[in-house]
Amino acid sequence: MLLVPLALSALLPLTVAAAPPAQLRLYPSPETHSTSTISLSAPQANAVLAHHLGVAQYEKLPLTNGDRRWEEALGSSGGWEQGQKVVVLLECGKEGCDDFIPETFAASKAYELPSLPVHSWTAAITLHLHRLATSLGLDPNSPVVVGLDSFVQGLKSLDGWSGWVGEELGARIGWDKIKETVKAAVEPVRQNLGLLTDVDFLDESANTLVTEMESLVTLVDTYAASASRSDDGPQGETPQIVAVHIKGMKAICDAHSRTSETYQRAASLLRQTLTATLASLSNEQESQQPTFVLLTLPPYSPPFFRKRAAWLSPFASGVNRYTSTQRPRSVAPPAHVKRSTIFSPSADAGRKVRRAASTPQPIVPSSKTCFESEEQLKNLTANCLDRGVGVKGLSTRSGDCWVCSCGKTTEGGKTKSWAGEGCEKEDLSGDFVLLFFSGLGLLLILFVSVLLLYNVGTTELPGTLSSVSGAGAGSKRD
Repeated sequence: MLLVPLALSALLPLTVAAAPPAQLRLYPSPETHSTSTISLSAPQANAVLAHHLGVAQYEKLPLTNGDRRWEEALGSSGGWEQGQKVVVLLECGKEGCDDFIPETFAASKAYELPSLPVHSWTAAITLHLHRLATSLGLDPNSPVVVGLDSFVQGLKSLDGWSGWVGEELGARIGWDKIKETVKAAVEPVRQNLGLLTDVDFLDESANTLVTEMESLVTLVDTYAASASRSDDGPQGETPQIVAVHIKGMKAICDAHSRTSETYQRAASLLRQTLTATLASLSNEQESQQPTFVLLTLPPYSPPFFRKRAAWLSPFASGVNRYTSTQRPRSVAPPAHVKRSTIFSPSADAGRKVRRAASTPQPIVPSSKTCFESEEQLKNLTANCLDRGVGVKGLSTRSGDCWVCSCGKTTEGGKTKSWAGEGCEKEDLSGDFVLLFFSGLGLLLILFVSVLLLYNVGTTELPGTLSSVSGAGAGSKRD
């Protein structure tokens, strides 16, 4: 009887441990009067980021719900002031990022952030920095904007990105897909690393981290040389916007424990490199204090039941979109409309956008996204990823709207069916039904055959056959 409590006590520490929350740190740190931890919702965090990056005019303040402590993160002086804007995005391991946070943010207050996928935060930062470049009259691909292109390439490397980034961000980064680049399987030659003098101890799990730290060292060396030039030299090379995304430490955290020598030395080296990089960027601007923003993101654990949505949808403002007189009412479908859903696997995919008057208008469930116009559908879903067409449906929540009617494509001689709100998922329901009922039919035939053979074997032979075979009456035939 004592074994059960002992077993439960042994498993208890495994269930108590939890991943640290995502955090936001700012420098210069806003003055705060609250000693307790302040948790920001996604719209609040988005408002804080927009404020300190100088693009608050694009966002609305979210609803406070009576708790206004989060507004302390806005600070008395805002991002509308001139100066460098530097954003550092750190992907952590399951133990968090405390071991390699740069010393610049050591005394700054940490605001807890909601758990969201990394690409959601990356999309929000990319949109804010593109807006900032536009407001400053800068080309996002110019030398004074550093690292933003890596954020864009990271978004475009995700499958189906064009259907989930939103209309504005998609237009800013370009709807065209980037081609996969083939990387040479040759170790790069490291020259004049400067800050990096202790990387030989790292194993293969640190290849990404070493490459990222080398890019930071190159950034420091490049702009340090630019600052040492004479007054007649080019001054336009001083970075105005810097975006840094460090994700190589996550691989080390997965491969090594927190107490291992490899982890400790890698964390120390990354912290020193980031600290030196931020200090160098601070010295580039003597008249204006740069604004540093640090986001630390632990591994994301998606909920068991989740609905896929646009990557920027969690950051939508909490302000109601409609007033009391404009709020759309639930529209009941007319009696003559056939209750068929556009998202059911049996829906035909070859229908035209303009339906005939006799064709029943599909009913869209309230749980599905229904776009207000055909143009919005094409922009937000990249024209249904060229795997379907837009059709006009009837939502029980918002009335007439537009959805994707997914179809079939042929790739390499193989036909695939597609489903989903943006035709982003392969529809395997037809194959599953065919295999399931085929297997069920075979099992049924096998069962009937065995049962028939058993019944034949247990049937008594007639008397005439029994006498001929020499067996007595009532004997059985094998």
